[in-house]
Amino acid sequence: FTFGANSPNYCIVNSSIMEGQLESQVTEISQTPGIVGVICTDKQGLSLAAQGTLKSSAAGIVAGLASQANSLKMGTGDDDKPTVVVEFDTGNIMIKSQERSTLAVHKV
Repeated sequence: FTFGANSPNYCIVNSSIMEGQLESQVTEISQTPGIVGVICTDKQGLSLAAQGTLKSSAAGIVAGLASQANSLKMGTGDDDKPTVVVEFDTGNIMIKSQERSTLAVHKV
């Protein structure tokens, strides 16, 4: 996943990744300076992994926001997925989906 020109790249290899590897990637992302929460969900909103401020209980909301944004279809390709940014006074939550999963990152 890429959240923009000034953001680091985050990669969830695919939804068939083993649970330990997924947890490892989420831990790696959460250790990035400024990142205080990470959640990865499947398309149905099931939490696959979560750490920090983004709890498993937010999985459905995260997947739903990504799904609604994807329905806007501003691009021409199926792989042209939007990034949803939810802004707070204390930071942002960036949400991006891929084919089978959605990743949200809380950055302060």
